[in-house]
Amino acid sequence: MHRLVVIGLFFITTAIQGADGPRDPWLWPFASTSIWNMPVGNDAVYVEAKIGPAKQIGVDEELLFRTSAGAPVRKLFAPKSWETRAGGTQQVGELPIDDAIVVPDARKWHTPNNCAALLLPDARTVRHVGVLCRPEAGGPVFGYPFNPDSDLFGDGAHGSHGASRLSALGGSIRMGELTGGAPIRHALKVDVFCERYAFYGEDRKGFRWPATKADSYAKERYKGANRALVMGSLLALPPAATEAGLALKTPIGKKLFRALQDFGAYVVDDAAWDCHYVCAETGVAEEVEHKLGLKLAAAEGRLFEDINALFTALEIVDNNAPDRIGGGGTPRVALAPPLAQAAPPQPAGAAPKAGATTFKLMIKNGGMTQGTDVPDEWSGRYGEVEIERDTKIFKEAPAALRVTVRGGKSGSAFQQIKGGGGTKIRIAGWMRTQGNVKAQVAVHAFAEGFKQNQFMQVHFAQGDSEWTAFEKEIALPEWCAFFNVALLVEGEGSAWLDEVREAGGSVDPGEELSPEKRMTKAAPPKGKPWEPGWGFYPQFPGAWQMMFKSQLERTKQGNANVIFLGDSITQGWGEAGKAQWEKRFASLGAVNFGIGGDSTRQVLWRIEHGLLDGLAPKLVVLKIGTNNLYDDHNAGSDEEIARGVEAIVQRIREKLPQTRVLLLGILPRQNEFFSSRIARINPLLAKLDDGGKSVRFLDIGDRFARTPAKGDVHEDMFVPDKLHLSARGYEVFAEAIADAVAEMAK
Repeated sequence: MHRLVVIGLFFITTAIQGADGPRDPWLWPFASTSIWNMPVGNDAVYVEAKIGPAKQIGVDEELLFRTSAGAPVRKLFAPKSWETRAGGTQQVGELPIDDAIVVPDARKWHTPNNCAALLLPDARTVRHVGVLCRPEAGGPVFGYPFNPDSDLFGDGAHGSHGASRLSALGGSIRMGELTGGAPIRHALKVDVFCERYAFYGEDRKGFRWPATKADSYAKERYKGANRALVMGSLLALPPAATEAGLALKTPIGKKLFRALQDFGAYVVDDAAWDCHYVCAETGVAEEVEHKLGLKLAAAEGRLFEDINALFTALEIVDNNAPDRIGGGGTPRVALAPPLAQAAPPQPAGAAPKAGATTFKLMIKNGGMTQGTDVPDEWSGRYGEVEIERDTKIFKEAPAALRVTVRGGKSGSAFQQIKGGGGTKIRIAGWMRTQGNVKAQVAVHAFAEGFKQNQFMQVHFAQGDSEWTAFEKEIALPEWCAFFNVALLVEGEGSAWLDEVREAGGSVDPGEELSPEKRMTKAAPPKGKPWEPGWGFYPQFPGAWQMMFKSQLERTKQGNANVIFLGDSITQGWGEAGKAQWEKRFASLGAVNFGIGGDSTRQVLWRIEHGLLDGLAPKLVVLKIGTNNLYDDHNAGSDEEIARGVEAIVQRIREKLPQTRVLLLGILPRQNEFFSSRIARINPLLAKLDDGGKSVRFLDIGDRFARTPAKGDVHEDMFVPDKLHLSARGYEVFAEAIADAVAEMAK
């Protein structure tokens, strides 16, 4: 458990700085005190990782590019799909990229993460792109932008690894590092098989610092029992481990041993199958094979045995935290030498440098007026807490920030503000507490690159307390580059913050976002399954809206005789089910309107926002409801889910009175919890059948499971998650509905 840090500076001093010459900031990037360059300390607390040997070892290749000064700025388009990335038409941004850069498309059984980092021509700004694809030199570029940019001279923690949001550049094994004579002097990165090892629970939702996210499917597919092992976990070999004890045979195994013991490796992505991946820039695997005759992607051999031995010996540095990177204490080895050049001047419009005297404090949305579940601008999170925008308990309407902690844990919600070094600020506001808690409003100042930090308490309360006003002057250190205004809570209970502002000034009500911008920033407010709500992928903000807009473009084209409407299983007709789609349904004039992750709420929202407008199909094939089974914004009881499906059917009938509806039952899935609920919901859906005149219900679940309510599905019909269908599953699916679709589409 991370303890709440109240007062303290980083333990690092220049006394342990190595005597090396300066380092190339591109080849060995980021501050000496970044997570990528900090060694493990002698205060590290190790807990077992319990990772077993894998069937395969591999390399998660990272795409690292330095863009030239004359690089043209190209449009960036969202990938078409996971397996076919080229061809997307929805623009999601732009980036400078040399025409010579080529990144091949994915293909079946080869769908790399393609996490990318591009150093822009200013030799300082690192831009992050995920799932990067560019099959032709000078051609269109596909991928997702991961904001914000990073500073090559800063901490560099975050970037384009989709699961964790950690950097592709930081910690990457570079060309020459495995084959050269010098040791690797930075942390590594690994992908683990999350279905087997990664933990998900209400008190740790699949990630920990420094990761800011987990996979969107973490709640469903992370099945590990070790709560310490999640995205962002720092794995390391304990001090007692030895090369001889692990029987390492290869120079690569021995080099990785030293790096894993001195610096460790962060978990940054899901391997998605029984494979241990290390993260390295493109070309490293080929270099190792050419120079040493060893394969970094293999299912047998000496290096395969070495890497399995290393992974099974790894433990977790459980007290790794922002104020004690690597666990704290004396680092095992010297820090990285200084960067070869000073950071370039700040660009125009940047925050004032430390020591500047012109600084106006602005605490945005201090009244917590704007936001959905979490107040806008207050989404910064540290530790194991629940953050919400409370519209029932507040000092001034309409809401307050509420931070809840359970089981003696601790954490905070915060807003980050740039600049302010060498100035005095005066903060005022109101705080309230409830339960067995200790809570404080605080200012936490940081130097650039997190080289120093200072914690300053503004107000403290504990136990049950009513709304109490506070006001305090804080002197920000000269070296302060940015600071957090935070509400920190420890224990069992909640604390509230409201009307926080610069003393003597007015409370900022926040920026009222346009509906479209709101939908790219956060999930919809919680609602019942029959209440429309937009879709939102936390790892790819805005992607759902882009997919919906693409479908609206298809709507405008007309000529849709049959519409398949639903979630990822419907969307899958264009991927694993493509052959069956072409064989069975394309000739009927069928259109696929499936979006992965959709519940009844998202389908309703799409219908309300024009998905069916202007169309006159003969048939809508509706398969929806499985994504309402999770405990999230879209959840409902069995009866409520059925009511949500009924609302969709009714809306289709209102929009398209001449169209018939083939309502499909929810398919059984991976365990008894889900499948038993589905077995209760489907009979409720069957009641919507009016004898086939307008609505026909068809339950085909018995084709996919031996006992549908038990979740004992036929594994050959599903991919490993036992939720989504394999090619064989779509073959069975098509056979089960083809006659009904053909008859109803006449």
